[in-house]
Amino acid sequence: MTEAAKEIRDRFERTGASGYAQRTLLIVSDGEPTDGDPREIFATIRKSGVTVIACFVTNEDIADPRTLVASSQSAWTDGARLMWDIASELDETSPFARYLLAQGWSLEPRARLFVQVNHSDVLKEFMRVAGSHFIDESVELLPKGQ
Repeated sequence: MTEAAKEIRDRFERTGASGYAQRTLLIVSDGEPTDGDPREIFATIRKSGVTVIACFVTNEDIADPRTLVASSQSAWTDGARLMWDIASELDETSPFARYLLAQGWSLEPRARLFVQVNHSDVLKEFMRVAGSHFIDESVELLPKGQ
């Protein structure tokens, strides 16, 4: 994961904004790197203006998989905590937030773009958030939600 993060960082540095208003990186992982701690590298990626969406895949039951949280939980595994750490904070006025609210998700204030999934439907739904910034912003999907 650390080597991949370095490659991604270098690629974003080489390509710059490339004319895109929003640069997004979707990470789907078990959160168990075998080559060191990638947190610092992902922090550099986020600071360069890239939105990092982190999806932690687990086989454990998730009580409320359609909720984005604002803080890591003590009961989480190290892998879940790492994935939460690398995720960007959600801008509550963004297309990402509007898309998730339209799908019935709950968003805590100052939540991160991090989810734990153990079901393919939730994974598919959350992965679509990466493309949600292409939604026409003039269309109001929902009033300000949860």
